[in-house]
Amino acid sequence: MKTTLLLLFVMTTTMLQAQNSGPHQPAAPPVNPTGSFNRGMFIDCSDQLIDDLINQEQLGLRQELINYIQTNYITYVAMDGLQSVIGNPFKEQFLKRLLNDLHRTFPDLLISAVVRNGVNVSARFFKTSDVFKLQCGGADAISRNQIDSLLKVNAEANAMIRFLVGVSKLNETVSNGRTTTKCSAAFDGLYLQYRYWEQLNLPFSQMQSNFSTFIAILKTMQQLKCNFSCLKNIEAELLPTEAYSSQGWTATDQITEADFLIDRMIIPGFTYNANGVYVYNKQTIHLLDDRFTKARTRYMIGMSAERSTLPYCSGTGMASDYLGDYLNQSGNMYSVEKLFIDQLNDPNFQCPYPNCNMNAWNQYSTTNPFGNELIGSFWFTYSFLKAGQVNRVQHENKKKETNSPRDFDILGRQLK
Repeated sequence: MKTTLLLLFVMTTTMLQAQNSGPHQPAAPPVNPTGSFNRGMFIDCSDQLIDDLINQEQLGLRQELINYIQTNYITYVAMDGLQSVIGNPFKEQFLKRLLNDLHRTFPDLLISAVVRNGVNVSARFFKTSDVFKLQCGGADAISRNQIDSLLKVNAEANAMIRFLVGVSKLNETVSNGRTTTKCSAAFDGLYLQYRYWEQLNLPFSQMQSNFSTFIAILKTMQQLKCNFSCLKNIEAELLPTEAYSSQGWTATDQITEADFLIDRMIIPGFTYNANGVYVYNKQTIHLLDDRFTKARTRYMIGMSAERSTLPYCSGTGMASDYLGDYLNQSGNMYSVEKLFIDQLNDPNFQCPYPNCNMNAWNQYSTTNPFGNELIGSFWFTYSFLKAGQVNRVQHENKKKETNSPRDFDILGRQLK
């Protein structure tokens, strides 16, 4: 009874703190009626963290990150910028030290390593057997021959696979011929950022080739997850395109092939309008609800906190104009997330397009067991959030209001 009362007190206190927070104060994520709502964050400056550890923390970046995670109720982080670290045994030791420190400080924190197209990783030799200790995934799993072919003919995939193997093997220590595993100094998951859908000016054949690489990398990640026990999740960004539907290739085709390979999907919602994030994502959410794809997709909404005119880490591909002035207009992370949650949980909400359905069709419930499960928000990106601060109130060289590709839904219709 005492335990129950204590839990009720903690939950009530957290809810009141979030609801009563001032417009520019950090606050816990909103309550999600269908389950817990986690707040994730993309760390783009991971190499700078490692360099500071090597330099005896002269800049204090490790403690700064710890404080930021704690203050802003972050429960999941994805670390990018590790291209110069993975494959460098000296730097890898400091990365392991950082991972161990984060896991010890936040026992429930999930940490993934980001791999993306364009990665330029230090050369590291490995055998195909590094990926295939066990054969996993049944008939749809990637084969040794497919891996060998990718390594030979696709330089981009070659670099990504080498990086993924290097990340996965961080948890292994070989001593006197024996291999030991230490998950506290390893990653919990792998995060794929391969935005094939953004290059809409490509010929159809090239777009399909890029999508095939996307699928092959996802299959490789699932194979690594099966073979390395510390890896628990495969995350990936996905915003399928309808640009080639006239040629017989639809968003549903892409979802059907990719969905079952992704454990936790990040649906980007990069738009200027905080109120429009749910409308922007709604078509994708509904398509994920297709009965021929994986039931109950677990997804997070991608919240943009980027701007090219403010500091961000170079080399991570994160320069963007899609801050959306979320925090200017709405206050803090909580208030932006709450806008999304309120629209999501209104069963009568109808987005302003003819083919949009009521939310009840998309939500997981006893009447719709094929609905999707919203598990949280994912904020881009740490270097900006830290430099601009969550509680900023001034517009930062705001770009004049012009329509951008991300101000349109996946069917090409303008978001109002």
